[in-house]
Amino acid sequence: MNMTPALSSLSTASRKVAPEPGRCAAALLAALLTACGGDGEDAVAVPKDTVRLACDVADATSGNAVSNATVNYQAGITEYTTQTNASDNCELNLPAAEVAGVKFPAASVIKDGYEPQTILCPTLQGAQSCTRDVLLIPLAANVSIPVGGDIVMHLAERGIIVRSPSLRGIAEEAPGAYKDVTEVVEAADRAGLARIVARLEPMVCIKG
Repeated sequence: MNMTPALSSLSTASRKVAPEPGRCAAALLAALLTACGGDGEDAVAVPKDTVRLACDVADATSGNAVSNATVNYQAGITEYTTQTNASDNCELNLPAAEVAGVKFPAASVIKDGYEPQTILCPTLQGAQSCTRDVLLIPLAANVSIPVGGDIVMHLAERGIIVRSPSLRGIAEEAPGAYKDVTEVVEAADRAGLARIVARLEPMVCIKG
């Protein structure tokens, strides 16, 4: 039996439906997020104009529940906050409009004495929920980490919108972590190393 035509047809069909690399990567990340969470329908119905971020927070070392941890979602200059209860559970209800168009909405989990963590969810629509298990890593004595959530809020007040799955990364890239660019440029101009011709402001900055 001659199988050449069939194989040729299959090869042609495969080429026609080959996914774009970027789309494939986004789909894979969304699938991984879903597999790790329990997203979708909630036991308690979520209203159509609302999305729900839920979490179970525990100590990464002991496995014990962590109560009174702050869970924060920053939407522009608006901050939505809740805390974990005695059983380590949290539930944060947000207007669906606040996450509309956000590919991977993220909330921060903060507790004194622990390294801040991030709840990263797939794209959510009204009446959907995202549930995550969060393990907080205890910090050594006298060690503190700048909290990126505050930085996000202050930058939003200046019209700068930040999206990152890592609060530590935000803290490391905060404006205060760098020298004042105006002073640097003026010093280079005075030293004859460069000549100031224009002042530019970035529209988008991507770091990875």
